[in-house]
Amino acid sequence: MFIRAVKANTIFFKSEYATEFHFPFPSFFLVGNHDVDARNFPISRFEEVYGPSIFSFEYQECLFVVLRILNPPYTNRESLQFLEKLISENTSSRYRKTFVFMHIPPPISSDFKARSFDGSDEIISLIDELNPDYVIAGDYHGYARITRKDIVYLVTGGGGAHLEEKKFGRFHHALVLRVTKNGVSEKLLVVNRDETLEDGLERFALASVYPWLRGNLLATSVLNIFLLIISIILCNHGYKGFKRLKINFPPGKTEEGKAYL
Repeated sequence: MFIRAVKANTIFFKSEYATEFHFPFPSFFLVGNHDVDARNFPISRFEEVYGPSIFSFEYQECLFVVLRILNPPYTNRESLQFLEKLISENTSSRYRKTFVFMHIPPPISSDFKARSFDGSDEIISLIDELNPDYVIAGDYHGYARITRKDIVYLVTGGGGAHLEEKKFGRFHHALVLRVTKNGVSEKLLVVNRDETLEDGLERFALASVYPWLRGNLLATSVLNIFLLIISIILCNHGYKGFKRLKINFPPGKTEEGKAYL
């Protein structure tokens, strides 16, 4: 979601993309390594803004499991315990389909580069026990689809960032899954990366300029005074130019047919 987890990027996202990407159905946020920072934007702050980072819900006889899988310095123990609880309750057997979501994909294939994270081997074992239909992840900047032990792993990280080099699936895309009584269909929407000049300027203003101004009040005051002086000079210059403006009137409107203000 973010290039860097700071409050400024959150402000930009909520003011810009959260309104532009308004869907006619509930949206859930999956935390990734760029979305949190131990000092600037900790997990607790993420959850205050966007909701829980580990949870599950059911919809139309399907189970959706959202995990918080992050690389060091974060631990993934809570996510592993959450999976263990679902397995102990034999949860997935009660649903037609089960979907597991995580940001960093488990290292199950050489088709994509998996980031190292705490508990990676254990989570693969727990996923095998839970036996979901799909495991959907991101992080890898590209696309990959692997079937392992009748579980489909989808890695879909081509949303807009730079693409991985010398690997398969190098294209920007979005992925739409349609669940019916007879199965699951996958629609891959290939798109071009396109950030307009307006979007770039808005990102720069909200995520870079605004935080700098807030953090440098003295410099901001000096800059405001300078801009005020420039504005006064320009206004004064414009006023004098307006006074010297020559206006030609139609014949008969004035004695000389012209006037000065």
